[in-house]
Amino acid sequence: MRHLFATIALLSLLAACGSQQDPAPTETTETETTETGSTETGSTETGSATGCGAHTDCTSCLGADGCNWTGGECATGCMMDTYCIGPANPSAPTCSTDVQILGRWQHDASASQGSDLTFVPADRELGPARFRRTLAFYDATEDGPPTVTTNVLAPNDAHYEVQGTWSVSGQTLTLTYRLRDASEDTVEVFEVVEANGSTVRLRPTP
Repeated sequence: MRHLFATIALLSLLAACGSQQDPAPTETTETETTETGSTETGSTETGSATGCGAHTDCTSCLGADGCNWTGGECATGCMMDTYCIGPANPSAPTCSTDVQILGRWQHDASASQGSDLTFVPADRELGPARFRRTLAFYDATEDGPPTVTTNVLAPNDAHYEVQGTWSVSGQTLTLTYRLRDASEDTVEVFEVVEANGSTVRLRPTP
């Protein structure tokens, strides 16, 4: 009888020791570790995907390594004409004449030669003048064709501006506008000798 009680006591002791051992690692722990790792990896990929599109300024985007307009990487910052790129990106195709002349220009008499008329950006300081012709070319809109604004010399110095339309065919520029109190349009035709974004040189044609 004593042997029976001793055997029961020994079995109870062994059972108690087994219940105090550390439980084996669960699959849940491994799964959580794996998920944490994938989350970190995804975060890294998101950070590297910003690239050229992170530049909202055109100049900084074109100056960044591997970024240009040709492949569309700088479209957000630049929004230039899709068929050409300006002087800021020399590796791209040259803009056509009708794009190069867009903007406001003023006649620079000191830079003109012969019958050619040289125009420079309107914000360039050229000094005082009694009259200096200006040309402002605006692109076409959904509501109408390309427009031009130019000033007109008046004998009494009461110079004024008129607005008309313009067009380019090859290297031929045509301006059409109506002078004050005139019943018919005035048409001027020029050969575009040079247009590079910083200078427009026009040669009047007969």
